[in-house]
Amino acid sequence: MVRLLVLRWLPVLALAACGDVVSDPVATDAATDAAIGATTDGPAVPTTCSVTAQDCPGGYKCTYVVRGILVHGCRPLTGELQEGESCSGYDGADDCGPGLLCDEQLQTCVRFCDATSDCGSGDNCIWHRTGDGLCRTPCVLFDDSTCTTTTTCELGGSYEALSTTITYCRRTGTVAAGQSCNFFTTCQPDHSCLQGRCRPHCDDNHACPATACTLPDDVAFPNPTNAGACL
Repeated sequence: MVRLLVLRWLPVLALAACGDVVSDPVATDAATDAAIGATTDGPAVPTTCSVTAQDCPGGYKCTYVVRGILVHGCRPLTGELQEGESCSGYDGADDCGPGLLCDEQLQTCVRFCDATSDCGSGDNCIWHRTGDGLCRTPCVLFDDSTCTTTTTCELGGSYEALSTTITYCRRTGTVAAGQSCNFFTTCQPDHSCLQGRCRPHCDDNHACPATACTLPDDVAFPNPTNAGACL
């Protein structure tokens, strides 16, 4: 068994999954501001906001807007779907209510969070590819009965402490071990997308085929003994 600080192998997931974000940042995009409903009629719409505090004026929600890159901004409400309901949309342009984001993997409304205490029903606050925290269901490696029928268990980073490994249910994919992956092209069951590749999970009962089982130093999940990934 090999122990390795999770900080060295989990954050790459977030970085590798950001290829959809435009890489040429601009300070202000007047067209985007107009498109999200900036107006001189009625209350002033702030250019920045908090996705957890939801400090936009009435009729708006704080979520993502595109100003060259994804940033927090106030968008007009286009729906009032609740947490856990099926949704449509992408990067903030969705039909979820305030404080929620339509998760691209699950196509359900999930809650923004700064800490696990912001989440309900025992959910974890995980590090999302956008740099914010999202509430996601924890699970047990090698036991997909702890997820829904269309999701599988994956290793991820805690939003509160990225050096802490947690688990969450994500959409079941088809990408095989060793192949390129990101937030949108997900791995087959019993694998996690680490360092830009699908890596098999491992524990005392599931040995790595060619490498040692790499264990995170700091874990916060009820999983099999010596659970980790084959790096």
